[in-house]
Parts: sequence; structure tokens; C-alpha cells
Amino acid sequence: MAQAPRDDTPCSNFKVNPPPADVHPMAAPTIPPPDGAEFSIGALATRTGTTAETIRYYERIGLLPAPARAGSGRYRRYDATDVDRLAFIRRARELGFSIEEVGELLGLAGDPHRPCADVDRLARAHLATVDEKLRQLSTLRDELQRVIGQCAGATQMVDCRILGALRAQGDRYRGTLTAQTEARADAERDR
Repeated sequence: MAQAPRDDTPCSNFKVNPPPADVHPMAAPTIPPPDGAEFSIGALATRTGTTAETIRYYERIGLLPAPARAGSGRYRRYDATDVDRLAFIRRARELGFSIEEVGELLGLAGDPHRPCADVDRLARAHLATVDEKLRQLSTLRDELQRVIGQCAGATQMVDCRILGALRAQGDRYRGTLTAQTEARADAERDR
């Protein structure tokens, strides 16, 4: 079977640079193992900046394959492929991809001759989700600034305008719930 010629052009103009190591504690670089080396779950955790429990979890849900076993099957043994795969998973999670999206990305990455349009689609959809979250956070920030701006520097809690604004929101929610409950009761009576 003839293989399609390899196209080394990027599938999009987006470029993701790794964060500097001093910005985030989980951004430590992956330490590659010596060629052919095998090591324990603890060593894999140390090399990739994860925990043994996270590695076991990724194995349970299928993001990491079941490892080779040593010592009558009691001890997990990992190699360079596992380091690379776990580093990939960790980086995708740092970028906010869901577990399901990471699984999809791993599946797509497993076929090196496949066009990267599916990866591009997945990344663009994730970017749209991030943009929506940022919009929601901006709205939340504006509301918090508005509430804080109402603060008159009260010295007693009974006069605190921030707490008053929060109580007013609670009254609105209670009113909405009461109206919904009354509407359901009316619908039941009409049956």
C-alpha cells in the first residue's frame, strides 16, 4: 500500500509556546529517560511533574496503556514512550482540553500520515470555549466591580452594601424559584 506524501506545512497559523517554567509549578520540563531505560511509577511521576495517582487514573480511563509489569506482576514498568505520552496528556490538560478531548487528540496523533484538519477543528472549538469562558469571567468581574463600588466603607455589617447587594440577588433567585413553583402548581391544578 502506497503511503501519501508527507506534507510538513502547518495546518493552521496558531502556535502554542510552552509557558516559562517559573510561571506555573506544573510547567516543569519533562526529563527524558536514557534510551531503553525502564523505571517505576514514582520515577515517571517525577520525570513528568505528575503524581502516581494521576498516572493510575489515566491508565484506568485508557489515556495511558497498561504498563509492563515486573516483580511477579506487582511493579509497573515504564519507558520513554510512556514519558512522551504522559507529557502530551499533561500539556493538553494544562491548555484546558477535557479528558475526552485529550483522548481524541491522542487518537489523532497516533496516525502520523493523517491530515491534521481534525486536530485543527478540535483546537478551534476549544478556543471558542475558552473565549466564552473569558466573556463570562469578564461579566463576572464587571458585576463584582459594580458591587464593590457600592461599598460606602460601612463599619457595621448591617450597613454593608456588598452584603446588601448579595442579599438582593438572593431575593431575585427566591422570587424566580417561587414563580416557577407557582407555575408548576397552576399547571398541575389545570390538569
